Amino acid sequence: YVGDSGADLPVWREARKAFVVSPSGAVMRELARMGKPVTRLSRPASPGALLREFRPRQWVKNLLLLLPAIAAHRLDAGTLAPVFPAMIAFSLGASAIYVINDLLDLDSDRSHPEKSRRPVASGALPITRAMAASAVLAVTALVLSFLVSPATAAMTGTYMAGSLGYSLWLKRWPWLDVLALAGLFLMRVLTGAVAAGLALSGWLAGFVFFVFFTLACIKRLTELARTLRRGQLPGRGYSERHFNALKGAAWLSSALAAGVFTGYAFSPAAGALYSSPHVLALAAVPVAVWLMRGVWLSSHGREDYDPLLFVAHDATGMVIAASGIAMVLWAL
Repeated sequence: YVGDSGADLPVWREARKAFVVSPSGAVMRELARMGKPVTRLSRPASPGALLREFRPRQWVKNLLLLLPAIAAHRLDAGTLAPVFPAMIAFSLGASAIYVINDLLDLDSDRSHPEKSRRPVASGALPITRAMAASAVLAVTALVLSFLVSPATAAMTGTYMAGSLGYSLWLKRWPWLDVLALAGLFLMRVLTGAVAAGLALSGWLAGFVFFVFFTLACIKRLTELARTLRRGQLPGRGYSERHFNALKGAAWLSSALAAGVFTGYAFSPAAGALYSSPHVLALAAVPVAVWLMRGVWLSSHGREDYDPLLFVAHDATGMVIAASGIAMVLWAL
């Protein structure tokens, strides 16, 4: 008989031989007392598997907490000092939810061409160890963010609750899924503003939302374009009939992101920070090109399942982004 927990002990007592998957010490001691042949079908998780489950490369997303300080041209130590521990807290909290998400998505991840390699889905990391690690990360994130300020802790807790709600429910609903993803990215920026004690421009908030709504649509378009089986996207509410609507929404959101950026360029907030609003407005062009190029690539299945991984290896995209940054600096 094959089992993995104390609930299987009564069956093992009647079996000729026990096969045990990722056993705890208590289960192994009980099996030893039975005196029956025991075969372990797993190995202890390595520290590397646990670290991979935390997805540390995703922590780069939390650089968004610096965006309010950068946008306000407030890069002094006093402004940035509380943002860095807030970034660490956000990273730990995000990893806690990543673990929970993988536990909830075991079935769909195991049928996914790339997600099946994740530590929990592949069996490299025992479920019990993943659950314990998630709890430790969540508590540490809340304590660290509270040391920055109670308001930062509230924002971090709200983000974690929103991420959990996304994992439990929202990601299975078309459109709510991409709206929630964009909202969670915006939460990072809002938390950075709270930690730094800065007011966030409505123009900047709108720009961030439309950029990440586009990127969320790009992620789903990529999965639909590259899915290996027809019909429903595993673990999500999307199917082939959503493809054109997602593409249209992504095109529209790209244009709106560029439009909001242009509006910001001529706003009083930007006028107090930049000497040439017309040059700043020109940066909306590479913004639109970069986003629309991503929409086109994803609709043809040429993006990566992980947008961060694609961006890191996309030389053309980096040149487009660099040209936009150069225009922003020229406008100072």
